[in-house]
Amino acid sequence: MRRRRKQAHEKAAQALAIHQSGNWLASGGGDGQVHLFSFPKLELIQSFEGFGESVAELGFGPGEDFCVYALGRLGKVSAWPRKKKEPLFEGRVEKLNGQIASAAFYAEKECFALAQQSPFEKEHGTVGFEAVN
Repeated sequence: MRRRRKQAHEKAAQALAIHQSGNWLASGGGDGQVHLFSFPKLELIQSFEGFGESVAELGFGPGEDFCVYALGRLGKVSAWPRKKKEPLFEGRVEKLNGQIASAAFYAEKECFALAQQSPFEKEHGTVGFEAVN
């Protein structure tokens, strides 16, 4: 097995996603940065601007002209077309009560399913699920 390492974030990398083609890797960190790398070479292709929130989950839209999607721990959602630095879309999860505890991205529908951690129910884990698209 070959190993490659890349210093990509000032704070820990918190989310990774591999494009369905196997040619791209997205990373998101506690520093609020989102990067796109070639995979498996790990050459930095692009850094997306303006997310600025700790990243909880990443995903790729379908096809080769995909968008990179990011979901922040505090509910920010952004999508960037592969060849542009500016976001195509920015929004927020409505009625977020606490932080994102866990999330998954569904590429075919280009949406997130997420589990929230309520500040009032820390011992009980996730509170509920919803789709964000």
